[in-house]
Amino acid sequence: LENISTATILLCAAAALLLMAGGLWLLYYFLKKPDTTKIGKMIAGLFDGLKSIFIMKKKMRFTLCTLLLWSCYWLSGYLVFKSLPLTAALNGADALFFLALGTLGWVVPAPGGFGTFHFIVASGLTMYGIPFEPEGISAATLSHESQLLGMVLFGLIIIIYVSLIKIKINKT
Repeated sequence: LENISTATILLCAAAALLLMAGGLWLLYYFLKKPDTTKIGKMIAGLFDGLKSIFIMKKKMRFTLCTLLLWSCYWLSGYLVFKSLPLTAALNGADALFFLALGTLGWVVPAPGGFGTFHFIVASGLTMYGIPFEPEGISAATLSHESQLLGMVLFGLIIIIYVSLIKIKINKT
């Protein structure tokens, strides 16, 4: 795995995204009545959300915020790796690989990715010679909980901010 370049990892991630998008498109296309089935409604909603990106007013701001968000997720994983003795040798490209793995763990239908994220990341770490237990699970748990804590903290900040704006608007 030491010979895998960042470009290879990025190409694999892009290919995976294209495959997922193609699979969703096929599901959407082949469902006879997409608006009448639960899966059809979900897929139609996903496509509506993707289409909204192209008609929004502040595309550049959205893109920059999205890049900043994913950069923070990457940095979070990288810092977790650097904080543990057995994973300290992993580099930024490895953190990017585990960001992709961890994202799959969040996507699997489990509440907040609990369990699936840990299993996928700890399993991925075994490819680097890091034991699944306790080191792999420890790194996965530290990474997951730091991301979850960030989501909760920033979510609360946004809720307070939006509430204050609503109060200000209601007063005027």
